[in-house]
Amino acid sequence: MSFIIHEKPPPDVKEGDVLQAAIVDLKYPVESVFKDDQGNPKQQIHFHLRLDDGYEPRAFMSFYERPRERSALGQLCNTLIGITKENYKTVNDALQGLKAYGRVYVKVSGFRERDDGKLYPKWQVVLTKLPPKQTDLPTEESPTKISMAEALERVKGLPKEIADATIRHMKDIGVLAEGPQ
Repeated sequence: MSFIIHEKPPPDVKEGDVLQAAIVDLKYPVESVFKDDQGNPKQQIHFHLRLDDGYEPRAFMSFYERPRERSALGQLCNTLIGITKENYKTVNDALQGLKAYGRVYVKVSGFRERDDGKLYPKWQVVLTKLPPKQTDLPTEESPTKISMAEALERVKGLPKEIADATIRHMKDIGVLAEGPQ
């Protein structure tokens, strides 16, 4: 059936793994299935993302017009401001700046079983770190090969769990060059 989209299977990950993802789209505010104390639907940000292997996870975060600095959205905006040095006037400006930045880290926060009986990872956007901005990403058909030394240089300065997960992901998708490293 040509109208049915065939999804790429999720990557082989475990809880706590952190991967880089390109931002395909951000939608906000969208109504959540969760309700506040008065029974009104809460507002969320819908992150449509794409991993380097082509898998497209979704992540959600609470949306506020004026987020507190300790909220997930507040922390993410502060991280973006620290990296870009932009002085965004509104949360909408900051989210458009994040979309233009183009990449985030996502963490596997758990798994859920779908109707088909398979386990699928649940994704959460990492709030306190953003990957280096990349303008020319390799295509799925012809990934750029890099040496282990170059890969280690790219993750230098990142927290160990993020650096290790990134190197593991580079190996999984075939970005690391074969041979002596």
